[in-house]
Amino acid sequence: MEQIKFSTNWNNKLDSLYYTTIRLGSFKYHIGRDYDIVLHNKHLHIAQIKHIAIKLLWEITDTEFMLDTGYDKIESINMFMKMYPNVE
Repeated sequence: MEQIKFSTNWNNKLDSLYYTTIRLGSFKYHIGRDYDIVLHNKHLHIAQIKHIAIKLLWEITDTEFMLDTGYDKIESINMFMKMYPNVE
């Protein structure tokens, strides 16, 4: 089973039944597929992708960022730019 790894439980979202994760586009993610959710290299639970929305970073709403990271849009974009400095 493929993993989705987290280094931080942003906004304590991984404790919820449903949560978001903003990721770089990848063929790894598929609606309906189960994934092993890993936090700090430890199994946390199994989760199934229910929805995928493909957006440019700038198209993600303030509300989506706040739910995902706990930060507003500007702070979140700055954080993602630091995490992925080679991605435009």
